[in-house]
Amino acid sequence: MIPGIGGIYLDSLAASNSQELFRQAFLRRMVSNGGWITLLVLFAFTLTLISKTFHKTESESSEVQEPAQGNIFLLLMVLLGILLVVAPEFFYLRDQFGWRINTIFKFYYQAWLLWGVAAAYATGLLLQKPLGMGKYPFRLSITTVFLMGLIYLVLGVWEKTNGFNPYHGWTLDGAEFYRQQAPDEMAAIEWLQSAPMGVVAEAVSPTGGSYSGFARVSTFSGLPAVLGWIGHESQWRGGGKEMGSRQVDLERLFCTRYWDEAYEILQSYQIRYVYVGSLERTTYLPGQGNCKTGLNEIKFMQSMQLVFQQGEVSIYALR
Repeated sequence: MIPGIGGIYLDSLAASNSQELFRQAFLRRMVSNGGWITLLVLFAFTLTLISKTFHKTESESSEVQEPAQGNIFLLLMVLLGILLVVAPEFFYLRDQFGWRINTIFKFYYQAWLLWGVAAAYATGLLLQKPLGMGKYPFRLSITTVFLMGLIYLVLGVWEKTNGFNPYHGWTLDGAEFYRQQAPDEMAAIEWLQSAPMGVVAEAVSPTGGSYSGFARVSTFSGLPAVLGWIGHESQWRGGGKEMGSRQVDLERLFCTRYWDEAYEILQSYQIRYVYVGSLERTTYLPGQGNCKTGLNEIKFMQSMQLVFQQGEVSIYALR
């Protein structure tokens, strides 16, 4: 046991002692308790069914054990799904947001997959049960619920495909939208896809860049970048320590007027390609951050080899 770890843990939760921690945890969970209490009841019910099915399997002949074993597997999937949903009610990974949102949606994804498979299997079993005259209302109910579940699938696909008539035709290429929006940039990225492997320097957002066009060169070309979305980098690495001075160094690389300073940065990160496109030009503007004079491309023109140029996009490589 690490000395003082208990006190550090309590301090991180703003609790004076363990008794206060458990008291506050209990009180907070009683504020909105319907969800996890329901799941715990379902958990106990599922465990009971597993136990009964398991004992029934042991007492029956081998000819009827196979369906019962399938039922146990079904119940185990339901049980695991319950545990995945209940767990974040009591334990979660605290990230830079200070909330449990990432733990919830990562665990819930898996829970819904398990429950979806279990529901399909259970529906098939129920449809095979001899229910007499009650089978017709039951089957009608199952069919109605099934069709209701397909409403989003049909309307969602209709909306996303512009009424099954996509603006740019049918394709499975996830980069096609960017090819339509920025053909010059996509041509440069496709050139990099067939170029020798090397680290590429591209613009980095000063405010995070998540879910934006930043990191598009590395994403579509497959080449490693010096830095991508700083918001996600700090979130999933537990802070910005690993990023070090990369963001500032990239700003210096694009904005400095002095080749010696730029070359030192290129060598430091083993950069082979410098990508200058519309996003680089609009990110490193005069007076933006520490970029006093804006993006300086002249040093790249004079000291590096221009290996690609189309429209406003240029790619420079070390000689």
